Amino acid sequence: MDKNTISDVLNCEAYTFAPNLLHLILFADPATYNKSGNRSQWFVFSAIAELPPIKRYEVENVVFHSSWSGSNPDFNIYLQRYNSEIDMLLKDGLLLNGTHYKFKVHIFFGDAPCRCKSCNSNSFNGKYGCIKCLHPTIYNTKTIYPKLDTVRKWEVIKKDRLGNVISITRPFKDLDRIRNRSNQHLQPASS
Repeated sequence: MDKNTISDVLNCEAYTFAPNLLHLILFADPATYNKSGNRSQWFVFSAIAELPPIKRYEVENVVFHSSWSGSNPDFNIYLQRYNSEIDMLLKDGLLLNGTHYKFKVHIFFGDAPCRCKSCNSNSFNGKYGCIKCLHPTIYNTKTIYPKLDTVRKWEVIKKDRLGNVISITRPFKDLDRIRNRSNQHLQPASS
């Protein structure tokens, strides 16, 4: 896709059109309501991807699912007990004006701490914090999770004070061993 082209969630490879199928864009966000404690308010909303982008996030088109007030929620309990209507929509669909609509979650948005909590991870900025795979991270003034095919060719070149090359290493030679996250593979690949 050209850099100057405006794209949308409906342009991605993961989106497939089907009649009477609506894709939900779920998003969760916390808001801290005092400066000196761990009390916060958490919200889960969704939008329908098939709406035009300009209409998608207007107040009347956003679906409010739940809120949690207090200390940080356990997302296993929060999503399971207090967001059951999402499960009902996904399981049963919705009959509206004589048409039965099915629903599918297309994307889940959240900031890094929210993604960490929703994926039941201990930390969002440490090793193995990527939500898609068990990448050990790269630290270069900040923690990053680059695409695996990009870093396969990376080399670390060490030079002396005069600029002479001392050594060249490939720090990511074991990238083929990195697995995607799944319930079957909860531990990172051993080195």
